[in-house]
Amino acid sequence: MKKIVLVNPPFALKPEPQLPLSLLGASALLAAEGYQIGVINGSTDSGYIENTIEACSESVCLGISAMTGFQIRGGLAVSRAVREKYPDLPIVWGGWHGAILPRETVENQAVDIVVRGQGERALYELVKIWEAGKKDVSAVLGIGYKANGQAVLSPVRQFENVNNYPAMPYHLADVEPILRYRALNGQGRMMEYSSSQGCPNGCTFCAEPLVMGRRWSGLDAERVVSEWKFLAKRYELNSINLVDSNFFVDRKRVEAICRGVINEKLKVTWHNANATINFLAGFDSGMWDLLYASGCRSILVGAESGSQDMLEMVDKKCTVEDILKVAESSRKHRIEISFSFMTGLPPGNEKTGPEKEFKDTIRLIYGILKINKRHDIKIFLYTPYPGSPLYRRSLELGLHPPQRLEDWSNYELANITTPWIRDSFKNKVDVVRSFIIPYYQRDNKDVQGLLAVIRKILSYISGLRLKYGYFGLALDYWLAKKWRQKKGVGF
Repeated sequence: MKKIVLVNPPFALKPEPQLPLSLLGASALLAAEGYQIGVINGSTDSGYIENTIEACSESVCLGISAMTGFQIRGGLAVSRAVREKYPDLPIVWGGWHGAILPRETVENQAVDIVVRGQGERALYELVKIWEAGKKDVSAVLGIGYKANGQAVLSPVRQFENVNNYPAMPYHLADVEPILRYRALNGQGRMMEYSSSQGCPNGCTFCAEPLVMGRRWSGLDAERVVSEWKFLAKRYELNSINLVDSNFFVDRKRVEAICRGVINEKLKVTWHNANATINFLAGFDSGMWDLLYASGCRSILVGAESGSQDMLEMVDKKCTVEDILKVAESSRKHRIEISFSFMTGLPPGNEKTGPEKEFKDTIRLIYGILKINKRHDIKIFLYTPYPGSPLYRRSLELGLHPPQRLEDWSNYELANITTPWIRDSFKNKVDVVRSFIIPYYQRDNKDVQGLLAVIRKILSYISGLRLKYGYFGLALDYWLAKKWRQKKGVGF
């Protein structure tokens, strides 16, 4: 039987189990033709390197999917181990990092091919070439390869309608342990699902336009509903976790999905659907009602900043008032919003530096939580990604990016410090996101006695800090931190 092996390296030292959705999507065309697909999931398989070596026996090729950061470390480790055992086996890299920096990626000796953009059709064509005993891959669009020791990039592949691809072969992954883990940790039997590819927006911090060329394609609403129905029954799901870069692009499609779910009486909720503020701000009460009735319980939005200057710099096409409007409208209709913020963006002018931008953002966050404490707040320090306009601005401001594939393995949100950000600012952001916001949001109804009093005091102080933007004299944070170190748990 024809065989290929695909690996998703772990994304952290101790990763939570996740479905290797990128591998399932990449293998869909080949799986539909009966190929034996070995899917190795580094988030659940601690012996993924040894198991990959064993699985690669008589394989046509090895495919590796890696995001920028920690996954590169595992990807290189497995590539080198397989190269030593099977020196003639083609090794293909896919995923965001290779798409962003294809030339630098394929120059590595452990990589033969890198796939840029949509990878389903490219991987299919590569496998067919190698299966036929040929080596010339120059006719395959959207890849990087080596010719005479030099990196070569083939012409960009035309963006393809995702409805041309078969359904994701979920049966290739070991799904049940992941679902059980989530059920035991209060998430229910939740499964990832992708209903679209790409994003038409041009946010200046984002590398998506480089990867997909600001193109977007969504599965037909009827197909989405049909696949949800199948997955819910097959895996006894009670929720769907959407991983689209932008689910809310085509309003008619969203409405049709909602009505289809309602008509089919599917007993699943759906979560984390990615949207833009300006799209949601245009919803009337009827649309919010339809979302809730179909099972929508949470939406992810990139609010990014409380500074209007910064919102314009990153081309979000929304106002601070729009963000508050979305917070209020969603509250009325019992849908929680996860607001994602970036702080420490490159200074745009003399009036808008990191400190002022952060104060504006804290003011907005406080306004959101006053509307609904159940809204989720995520704050990240800005991390420059290659290919984006702000990345070029970051280079002008003194950013020194990694120069080799190996070095990008340390390029993570948690440990990147840009030249214009001081350690004191970074520490302040960490205190706000790890202590002040969580303690202000905390529900204290489950505790009594002295602990309840302490929690209420900390919540009150945290609220004042957010309201007035003052984070000095952090005795409250110090006490809570000492308690955690001593007891192993927080208040």
